[in-house]
Amino acid sequence: MLDNIIGHVDRNPGNIVYEMDTAGQNVIAIKGIDNDDTFAKRWKPQGVDITIKTKTPGVPPIVDADTALKILAITSKNINSTLIEPTMGELTEDEKRATRARFLAVRNEIINRIKTGNIASDRQQADFGADLNTLAKAVGIKVQNVRIKSWSDNAVLAAHNDENSYFGVRQTLIQNIALNPQTQQQSLFTYN
Repeated sequence: MLDNIIGHVDRNPGNIVYEMDTAGQNVIAIKGIDNDDTFAKRWKPQGVDITIKTKTPGVPPIVDADTALKILAITSKNINSTLIEPTMGELTEDEKRATRARFLAVRNEIINRIKTGNIASDRQQADFGADLNTLAKAVGIKVQNVRIKSWSDNAVLAAHNDENSYFGVRQTLIQNIALNPQTQQQSLFTYN
C-alpha cells in the first residue's frame, strides 16, 4: 500500500526483496528497492481513475488488520501533521497535494475492505480487544459486524494474484519455480 501512497510507478518483481526466516520457509519482511520513480503528481492507485500506466497493483483484495489500524489512525484532519509535514518537507505543494489525495484514496479502500470483511490477521479476532472498536467506529458499523479472517485461510491466500498484490506476485513466482526449478536464481529475490 505504501507504493500507492507514494505514487511509485515502477514497482516490479525485480525491485521487491523478500526477507526470509532462518529456515528459509517464511517471508518475514518485504522491502522495496529502486524507489526513484515516486511522488508523481498525476499518478493514482489502480481503481481510482488511473491517469498514468503503472506496474504497481492497487490496494490488495485483503488487507492486514494491523496495517488497517495504522492507516485509519491518520485522518483528513491530522494528515498534514502526522504524515505530510514530518516526512515530506522537501516535496513541492503539488506533490504533497497528490500524496494526500492518494493516501485518502487508499484509506477509503481500506474502509471498504473492513466493511466487506476483507481484512486478515495472524491474531485471533478475540485478541483484538479495543482495536475492534477502532475498526468498527472508523467504518460506521457495529463491533460485532467486524470480521477478521485468518492469513492461514486458503480462501484468503487465493484472493491474491500477480495483478492485485505483491503477495500474489510472490505466490506466482513460487509456483513458477516449482514448475521450473532452474528459474529460481533469476526469479525469486530473497535474502536471509
